[in-house]
Amino acid sequence: MNTTDRTAFLFVLVATLAFGGISHAEGLIGLWQTDTDQMSPIGQTNTAGASNTIELRSDGSVTLTQVLKGMTGLDVSMPPQNGTYMIVDTNHITLELPASPLPSSPKNTDKFTYRLSGDELVLSTHHEMGPDVTLKYHRVKK
Repeated sequence: MNTTDRTAFLFVLVATLAFGGISHAEGLIGLWQTDTDQMSPIGQTNTAGASNTIELRSDGSVTLTQVLKGMTGLDVSMPPQNGTYMIVDTNHITLELPASPLPSSPKNTDKFTYRLSGDELVLSTHHEMGPDVTLKYHRVKK
């Protein structure tokens, strides 16, 4: 392989890796929402629902919001958690978010495995000291 062929090959390889990574990451950009989970407070017969949204932006920022669906039919959004994310590789992402909605709250960094299939995003993580967490999101169409 001569120098020109080698240069062309390297250019194609770098472009494929770069744009392949970008296009995969671009698939994550947008607003995602879980289905509503129905829950009943301990000792109560009434149920209330809750869903979560995650918005991943192209600038690396992320917003998580929990929406409570009250028994009266009113939706109440909890204060959003704003942070950052970084795509580690083709199936891992880190989220850095405040530990609580308080302005002075320290930040937690969690690594998630993600799977993207069409309009479905699955985030899962393993905790040494607690249960594994898996959340299934659906793309919100605007």
